[in-house]
Amino acid sequence: MRTKWLIITLIVAVLATGCAWLQRQETPGADKLQIETPENQQIEQRHVGREDPDSIEEAPKDPQNKASLSVNELRIMVVGDIMMHLPQIEAGKTAGGYDFFPFFEKVQPLFEQADLVLGNLETTFGGPERGYSGYPLFSAPDELAENLKQAGFDVITTANNHALDSGEQGVIRTIETLEAAGLQSTGTFRSQEEREDVLVIISA
Repeated sequence: MRTKWLIITLIVAVLATGCAWLQRQETPGADKLQIETPENQQIEQRHVGREDPDSIEEAPKDPQNKASLSVNELRIMVVGDIMMHLPQIEAGKTAGGYDFFPFFEKVQPLFEQADLVLGNLETTFGGPERGYSGYPLFSAPDELAENLKQAGFDVITTANNHALDSGEQGVIRTIETLEAAGLQSTGTFRSQEEREDVLVIISA
């Protein structure tokens, strides 16, 4: 019985091979379709922006040779939820105003290891006229912005659920206070034009 099935299997395999060979012989230009593809090559060159074949640069012959490769690294640190509750505001009070730098003093050496330090500001700078407050409507003294710059922050994001804690004017004043401290900010804006302007940071 096993011999019978083996013979049948061999016959089917031979017939299938023969049919494939006949089909290939009956298809004119089958070999040419596989090797004549100059048009496809031109499309590929245009796709990579190379119209002149002579200008195509060869890839490095030894990609494993790292000495021939130039690598630029950028270290970014991100800090979330910078806010001031009333106990923190009181803790930062000094004889001449406020100083919150001691809050960040321990992490300043860590920030110095980064090329770019970003922080999310979860408070506003509503100004002394409005007064300072913690939860639920945050408004911190302007000295906080100066201390953030002193600690090593470069960019402050302001788009969060506390952005409007001091109203529309508070949004504008917060941006201006950050600018005065030498900080870049993004997230909330004073105009549509500012919103459409992309913030680009170039780190040396």
